[in-house]
Amino acid sequence: MMPDFDALPDTFEDRRIADEKLACAYEAVSPQARARLKTTQALIQAVYAEPPLPREIRTRSAAAGYAVRLAETAAAWVVAVAGKAVPPARLTAALTMARLSGVGRAAVVFPAPDMPPAAFTALDLCGVEDAFALSLSETEALLRHLCQGGNARRGRLLLFSAPAGLILLARELSLPCWDAKTAAPPARMHGEELKGCWLDTDLRPSFFINTAIHLHSLNPEARHA
Repeated sequence: MMPDFDALPDTFEDRRIADEKLACAYEAVSPQARARLKTTQALIQAVYAEPPLPREIRTRSAAAGYAVRLAETAAAWVVAVAGKAVPPARLTAALTMARLSGVGRAAVVFPAPDMPPAAFTALDLCGVEDAFALSLSETEALLRHLCQGGNARRGRLLLFSAPAGLILLARELSLPCWDAKTAAPPARMHGEELKGCWLDTDLRPSFFINTAIHLHSLNPEARHA
């Protein structure tokens, strides 16, 4: 069952960044800056034109005596923790990747409600409606809330600002995590029209996909052995 982002405890709802602030940010950003974010989105879509889509594969081998069911599903949710210095294009690239991969819901956590308009514009372009201004302890509490009931493996964590505590918490919760601080160098951009765009080479659609493999014996006697 996916956590309900529309019915979070008041502790988090009180820290939700107002829709009006997010909406006003778009017009506060220059057309050139908006163009860079939109070009970044187009780059992600071009590089990953056919992202891995949820699928189910069934195979049956009577000779070998087993059947296999492989199920691939997109993560139900992703939380991106963005610091004050995160490049808006980098945030846009990651959120676009999550959307292309079929992630159910995305939320972004900022350290304060007053961030550069371009950061909020990235959310608008990527269709992200859940944005919060949380302290480190509040962020930890949010992740624990989202992961309860066995939801950790169905979620993803993107760390653009990575206090050690969040990395340790992700390990404790078994929450798949991508850390910008340890990421590979981004793709090189050539050409004036790509200046300021971003593509993280080691953050790919497959990061947002869960895979489960089920094996079934076709030999009735083997089930009782």
